[in-house]
Parts: sequence; C-alpha cells; structure tokens
Amino acid sequence: MEAAIKKLDGHFDKGEIAADKQAQYEQAKANYQEAMSEHESTMNELDQLAGSVTGEAYSMAEAVSKMPLYGAITAAQFESWDDIKQQYKVAMVTVWSPKQEEMIRALLSGEAMTLPKGKQNLADYIRSQDWSTATGGRKFRDSSGNFHILGIAASPVGSSSSSERKARGIAELMARKQVATALYADVAAYEKAEQAMTTMSSSGGKDVSIAAESFTSELSQSIENRAVQGLSKRFGRRVTHPLSGQDIYVSIYSIDTSSVVNARLMQASQYQTKVLDIQSQQQLKGTKDGLDQSVRIAESSKAVYNQAEREAASSNRVVPPVATQQPVKQQVPVQNTQGTATSGAYTGGGNADAEDAFGW
Repeated sequence: MEAAIKKLDGHFDKGEIAADKQAQYEQAKANYQEAMSEHESTMNELDQLAGSVTGEAYSMAEAVSKMPLYGAITAAQFESWDDIKQQYKVAMVTVWSPKQEEMIRALLSGEAMTLPKGKQNLADYIRSQDWSTATGGRKFRDSSGNFHILGIAASPVGSSSSSERKARGIAELMARKQVATALYADVAAYEKAEQAMTTMSSSGGKDVSIAAESFTSELSQSIENRAVQGLSKRFGRRVTHPLSGQDIYVSIYSIDTSSVVNARLMQASQYQTKVLDIQSQQQLKGTKDGLDQSVRIAESSKAVYNQAEREAASSNRVVPPVATQQPVKQQVPVQNTQGTATSGAYTGGGNADAEDAFGW
C-alpha cells in the first residue's frame, strides 16, 4: 500500500504521520503537566497566605460606544479547528458602505430601487451554496435587479424527532432575527478593565502581594418594537457540520424590495377586507338582534291573545231554545156513530182526555 501511494504522491512518508500523532500527544501531555504545576503552586500559595490583609489597591476603566447602524451586512464567514492547540475559531467579515445604507433605506420605505442585474436568480444562488458553515446576514442582487437581504441561522439536531423540531424552530426564529438585525440594529460596544492587588501577611512574617487583572469586552446588537414586512422562508434543511460532524438544521429567510412593496399592498387590501367583514358581521348581528327583539315583544304582548279571545267568545255564544213545541199531526182512525170507519185528525200532543175526545 505504501508503494502504491508513493506512485500517486512521491512525497508520502508514513513516518511523518506517526510524527504528527506523537507531536499531538506530546503537546497534550505538556498542557496537562503545565496545568498540574499551576494547580500545585496555587494550593501552596493558599496554605502560606494565612495572615490578615495589610493593604489593597484597585483601579477600573470603562468605555462605552453606542449608535444605530443601518446597512452593515456580513460578507463572509470562516471557521477553523486547530488539533494541536485544541482551539475552534470563527472569523466574520462585516461590510458597511453608503450604497448599502441607501439600499436599506429603500427597503424600509418600500420604494422601488433600480440596480444592475446580477448573474443568478435567488433560487439558483441558494442551491449553489454550501450553508453548513454559514450564519448571520448576507446581501444578494438577483438577475432582475432586486436587492435581497438573507438571514441564515443553524441549530444542532439530536437523535430524536422532537430535537429536530426544536432545532427547526430555533433556526427559523434566529434566521428572521438576522434579517431584522441587518435592517434595524442598534450596536453597542462595551469594554471594562479592572486591576486589583491585595497585600497579606504570611506565616513567615513577610508580606505577600497578589495582583489580578480582568478584562471584559462585549459587542451587542439590539432590536425592539420593530415590524418587518415581506419576510419569506427560502431554505430549510438538515445538514452535517463539516468540522464537528454534528447534524444541524439550517434555515434561511430573506427580504427584498419587491416583497416589501407587495407586503404593504397586501396589508392595505387585507385591512380593507377586514373592515368590510366587520361591517357585514355587525349588519348580520343587528338584523338577528332585531328579529330576536320582535320575538320577545310578541311573546310578552297580550293584545293579539285578548282580541282572539273576544272574537272567539262572540262568534261561539250559545242561545237557549224557547220552551214551546209545535203540534204534531197524525192520521188516526176515528169511529163514527153509524159504525163505519172514517178518517180524522188527532191533535193535542198526548192530552190525557184524548180517549174521551175520540170516543176510545
């Protein structure tokens, strides 16, 4: 295998690989020994400083700088890992220019801005880049002359599906924040240096002085009470970070001149529709409340009931009959004095003396 590799690379020497590994081992061993030596020295000093404090000295200096910064956009980012020093470093290049500030002003005001056309559209540009080591903001000019600001953010993904959902949510929120930061951020720089010295009496009768220094540096960007219109999600994918091998979820959001204009037009249209919707709902609610009120009035009113009761009473009144009866005529045989039957009429309606009257 060594001979085969040498045909491809004449400078190959497996001894160099072993030498690199040995150098790394020796460096790690030296770091450990140095740390142990410092630890032992510190413990010995603590044992010796058994007396009281005889004097103290203290000084401090601070510097604060703060201003709004529009148009500062990250142009490039670099990452590195040093195996020997065990150091991970990130370098970012941020650029500001009057032209970039003018572009930001156009975005904030929603004004159309004519720029030279670029070489790619936004979709092709995103597909052509490796976003596994990118964070922060980027600017891009597409093939139509639109000016875009991109916000890129990443979050580590674990082994579970819930961790991926969490990483996606964090990355998307941070990507939107990166766009807002490029537009509106107020930048503050803070530095603080402190020096202190304490003099203590030791158990041997000699004074021992201990000096310490600290330095704090902080660069912050703040955004508060800002509305961002026209944001769109452009990219979201699970990728592998090349240096650490860690799976991460990368999200990209963007804003551009045309999307801001369209967002404002859409906002105005949506609010007009909202007003019409409210008016329509009020009309429907007023109509229903009026109908409900008429039902309640009808239920509580007795006028119709009383009128109906009076009409029913007058049309269905019962009149008692007169106490007389009409005579009923019947044909009955009557016997005459000569003994022959003749016809006659019977009246009286059941008179008691009928038999006597008819000779029965």
